[in-house]
Amino acid sequence: MDLNRILDRIIKIIQSSLTVSAFRKTHGFCFHDLWDLLKKSNDEAKLSKLEKKFDALEMYEEEPMDNYLGRVVEGFEKSGNPK
Repeated sequence: MDLNRILDRIIKIIQSSLTVSAFRKTHGFCFHDLWDLLKKSNDEAKLSKLEKKFDALEMYEEEPMDNYLGRVVEGFEKSGNPK
């Protein structure tokens, strides 16, 4: 298999993982452009998930502040860097 055929197959695989609206925008994109789009979408999804986790954090009734902050820090450490 030559390099162009391999890249064409990779592009099709990447396009298949995109939403329909994102896929329509990719016509004529090269491999690098598609990879960047996929990576950006993944980063945005991670950030959105992290925001939802943060919004869901509540301090329990009569919970010491140290415990609450420990849970907050632990949650962010488990999530890692979203970018």
